Amino acid sequence: GQVWNISESNGKILVGHHDGSLLIKGNRSYLMGRIGGGTWKFRNLPGNDRILTGTYAGLQSLIPQNDGFVTQLIPGSTLNESLRFVEIDYKRHVVWASHPYRGVYRIDFNEDFSAILKTELFRTREGLPDELNNFVFTVNNEIIFATSKGIYRYDWDQKKFRVHEQYQPVF
Repeated sequence: GQVWNISESNGKILVGHHDGSLLIKGNRSYLMGRIGGGTWKFRNLPGNDRILTGTYAGLQSLIPQNDGFVTQLIPGSTLNESLRFVEIDYKRHVVWASHPYRGVYRIDFNEDFSAILKTELFRTREGLPDELNNFVFTVNNEIIFATSKGIYRYDWDQKKFRVHEQYQPVF
């Protein structure tokens, strides 16, 4: 099957695969879970060994157990979208996720990232230039949004997306 991601976390090799989340041990792979299908991406959560996963069916957690992990749905999760692009704002306890045909999601978590408090879909009314093809990334410890009209950032004071001044001359 298709491999989407290979990551290292706390000395363990994780594979985002069409069949789900895999753990590599030696020369074997072990399926850790496939709630809703495949896994796109892994992101370490602060303060513990849990790992956030962007999957074909939204966000999930990998919880350490014995010498591996188990997959767990996140309490409060209502988003059942394929989330390939996922970044974490650790300071604000927010996960940003994007879907190229839906928009950008801001997902507010509790302080230890164990439960989702609120999910909000952002589109053109919040300042994105288009409804489609918006992608979230972290560059130099800053969350940015690549759009068809350039690079944007989220202005927390204005609660709007704004053109990112640093990248405007380039894009």
